[in-house]
Amino acid sequence: MNLLHPSAYFSRSSEINNGFLLEPLSVVSSFAKFGFGVFIKRNCSIGHHVVIDDYVSIHPGVNISSNVYVGEGAMLGTGSSVKDGVCIGKHTLIGIGSVVTKDIPEGMIAFGNPCKVIRRNDIWDNVDELLDSQI
Repeated sequence: MNLLHPSAYFSRSSEINNGFLLEPLSVVSSFAKFGFGVFIKRNCSIGHHVVIDDYVSIHPGVNISSNVYVGEGAMLGTGSSVKDGVCIGKHTLIGIGSVVTKDIPEGMIAFGNPCKVIRRNDIWDNVDELLDSQI
């Protein structure tokens, strides 16, 4: 099931998977692709040809330009902006108000203007092993 608020705009050429949430006043441009469980909070702007992988959370007021890739489980903080052609790795956290001008590797915490990697996102280091042991 997907939830798209009536005041949000979602381009007909874009693709969504199940578990998609698009909150009020957000805009999704043409040919964007979204994985499972993506949450886009209020007043966000998603550019054309953006690919957002599974379980990504995009907080209020985020602006993502065109041809951007956001990896699985990433989180973009309120009011952050992402420049054209940037890749954000999986399990990466982008801080509030950051301006992302370069690729950010997976599993990092990064913030600032311009956005810089501050440290590893340690919470994800043992998650895969933990999940494998529970199966």
